[in-house]
Amino acid sequence: MAVKASTHLCPFGDGFSAAAAENNPSDVARLPQPYRRFAYHWMTTMNRRRFMEMATCALGSTASCPASWAKASWASETGITSAGKQFVAAIGQDTWHSLRQRLQQTNADIQQDGLRTVAGASGKLLTGYPYNEFYDWDLYFENLYLSYFGVWEYCFTNLREFLNRQQPDGYINRSLTKQRDRHHFKPFLAQVIVLGCKQNKNDYEWLRGNYYGRLDKYISKWFSYDRDGNGLPTWNSADAAGTDNQWSRAGALSSFEVEGVDLASYLVLELRAMAVIAAALKLPGDAKAYSARANLVTEEMNKAF
Repeated sequence: MAVKASTHLCPFGDGFSAAAAENNPSDVARLPQPYRRFAYHWMTTMNRRRFMEMATCALGSTASCPASWAKASWASETGITSAGKQFVAAIGQDTWHSLRQRLQQTNADIQQDGLRTVAGASGKLLTGYPYNEFYDWDLYFENLYLSYFGVWEYCFTNLREFLNRQQPDGYINRSLTKQRDRHHFKPFLAQVIVLGCKQNKNDYEWLRGNYYGRLDKYISKWFSYDRDGNGLPTWNSADAAGTDNQWSRAGALSSFEVEGVDLASYLVLELRAMAVIAAALKLPGDAKAYSARANLVTEEMNKAF
């Protein structure tokens, strides 16, 4: 199912929501040209991943390592790939130039406002907020965006800080700045690691021992929230699930009553990412166990949902 566009990735201007426009087509009609044509195209054919793949093909970013992030340049019109040219043709030259400028401004904003320091933490931490707040799955999605520009360093800065704050029972608070009682870090840590390591010469060795052990405990903590023993953990609440105070979606605070298909899906991907990490560290037994558990959660998810 296509993920609807958010304001952050939508190039139609501040405050425009493609998801809302789909329900209110008149919103699109109010857009200035040349955005209107692209808005209809976005609503009918585009999901987030597809948009970023095509847009960055067209932009032709040349950033390839953290050191070049601050100096990231953009390809000339002649350097655009064939896929990028198809994208430009689909949206039109005017929209293309506006999009290019908007993404360049987004990257400049990240460099200026999105890289922050926290007392006691080493290095710059990445955030999508205009203040010092650092959440769990935000780390994955923000770094997914940066990966299209060859930037991987920030996969690891926040991540190390979260892991360093792990409690003895494996619990990792989902915020670096606010205590959220039993709001365990959503199942994205291992996926962030694989995202970063694949861009950094598949170097997983830094995880061996300390951090790998912490990841294993964090996974085990998730399955301690399986109240009925059917292999499917529950969310703490709607707030912990990312739907804030929409309690009907995933329960009241600390209710631990909803086995979300979203949570189960994240856990399957997280277990598979752990299998990748274990295999890279030459731990075949662990890799096999993580893969088997991913398959089991998949089976139980399909039965339950």
